[in-house]
Amino acid sequence: MKNNVSTKILEGIENATEITSNIQGECPKCGGTSLDYGDVVFEDFIDDGAVYFPWTCPDCGAEGREYYYIYFATHKVKDKEGYFDEVEKW
Repeated sequence: MKNNVSTKILEGIENATEITSNIQGECPKCGGTSLDYGDVVFEDFIDDGAVYFPWTCPDCGAEGREYYYIYFATHKVKDKEGYFDEVEKW
C-alpha cells in the first residue's frame, strides 16, 4: 500500500504563504474554522487507503484537502421490519 497522503496534503496548500496549523476543520493558512467543504473524493483510495474532502476557506481564500483514512468496522443487515441490526460474530 502506497502512502502518498502527506504529499497530497501539501498539494492543496502549496500556495499558502505560511502554514499555521494542521488541525481537522481549521484552515492551515489563517486558522479559520468555517471551511466550506466539497463532496468526499475516493481518488486513489485503493492505493492509499485515504479519502479527502476538498475545502475552501471563506476567511482567506485558501483551498485545500482534508484527508481521512477509512477502515472496516462492521456490517449491519436490514431485518424484516426494515431496521438495521449489527451482525453478531460467529
